[in-house]
Amino acid sequence: MSAKLFTNLGGLFIIAAALAAGEIIKSLAALPTPAPVLGILILVGVQFILPDFLRQGLHRVADFLLRHMALFFIPALMVLLEQGALLKEYGLAILVIIICGTAITLPLMAYLFMRLAPSQSETPHKESKL
Repeated sequence: MSAKLFTNLGGLFIIAAALAAGEIIKSLAALPTPAPVLGILILVGVQFILPDFLRQGLHRVADFLLRHMALFFIPALMVLLEQGALLKEYGLAILVIIICGTAITLPLMAYLFMRLAPSQSETPHKESKL
């Protein structure tokens, strides 16, 4: 077994263990936070105590998963295709809700950001000469 394979398997095991620990903590503490979020927080904390070779494996596995993230949406797409009758019945209502929710949320978040973000420094910005 090569060292690269060992570190990749170690990285995969660490990710799975962090997600499982998040599930356990959520169920024991009855927290409203989603278990994957707890798992990610655990993963961030564990990263600081890992040896370098395991940290490298973790980064390789995470990079691979992020590069191929589109594959994770295939099951959701298959469910949508399978539930075509429901989409015909409720599709327009779902679309209206998504559009209205976005139209309300986006300007509200922009307003909150403008109100809560720290103000820019008093020094004027240099204008670029194009």
